[in-house]
Amino acid sequence: MKRTKENYPSFNLFSIVGTWESINLNPTVIIYRNDNDYLLSIIYVSETTKQASPATYEIQKEVVCIL
Repeated sequence: MKRTKENYPSFNLFSIVGTWESINLNPTVIIYRNDNDYLLSIIYVSETTKQASPATYEIQKEVVCIL
């Protein structure tokens, strides 16, 4: 399949900034802006130990070349 803009629509990251919780509150996902970068944090709480396990990732823009 040839990559075209229609196959990979873009969206504004600013429009999804916020805290997103699942129905059972596990995991919690936070998308936020730090200067010019957008970060994704996932916080998982163990049901047995009740300890939180956070992980943070930088959201990177993918450059798509249409040939």
